[in-house]
Amino acid sequence: MKSISETLILLIFFALSFGACKKENHKEINTTFQLTETISLKSEEVKDFVITGFSFIDTLPHSDDTIFSYGVDIELPKINSNKPEAEKLNRQIVEFYTSKIELRKQNPLDDPNYFYKISYEHFLHDTILSLLTIEQDVWYLSEGFIKYNVFHYDLKNDKILTTNELLTSWGMSMLPVINAIDEKARIDGEPDFDDYWIKMVSANINNLKIYKNSKGEIIAIYQVKNNPEMQGEVNLSGE
Repeated sequence: MKSISETLILLIFFALSFGACKKENHKEINTTFQLTETISLKSEEVKDFVITGFSFIDTLPHSDDTIFSYGVDIELPKINSNKPEAEKLNRQIVEFYTSKIELRKQNPLDDPNYFYKISYEHFLHDTILSLLTIEQDVWYLSEGFIKYNVFHYDLKNDKILTTNELLTSWGMSMLPVINAIDEKARIDGEPDFDDYWIKMVSANINNLKIYKNSKGEIIAIYQVKNNPEMQGEVNLSGE
């Protein structure tokens, strides 16, 4: 039979061992969290993950105003990955603009008062990459037109996302989004969006173009009323 002193020593030993195990487990949890955080931050800092996949630039300064350039300036994004869905999305982006690009490549400098541009931005939130393309038609000393397109890709699962899948990943549903657009996409209280467009989006939410910008704000793209060549953006996260 063990003495009382031996029993106390064993109890103290087990208590210290249990505390050490708890401390070690806690340390592992913190390490895992910091590692995940580091991966996220590094992913956002990767400059070469989204690259320019197509470029065509042929511009000249206007004879009467060197600030204004005319011609064509096109850059399309490309996901720098050989994964199947990433490559598929890259092809979709090029195919979406192919006819417009071929048309404007023929005689890019014919009109000294016209400038055509396609540019892009990309945003990474968690594992979802959003590619925003901006298409502009600009005339010298005149208002221009602007259109947008947006493509979403899940990095973790190598998957192209529909708008509905994107909203689901955000924990959002269709009706609050439609209501927010109806409420905020207005000028002087009147809808700035096209009636047919809002009906089309309400019938199928995948017709909606939406993304989170660099601040994490939710931006919806809508068709401007009475102007088929013009689209607008509305911040659904703001007041």
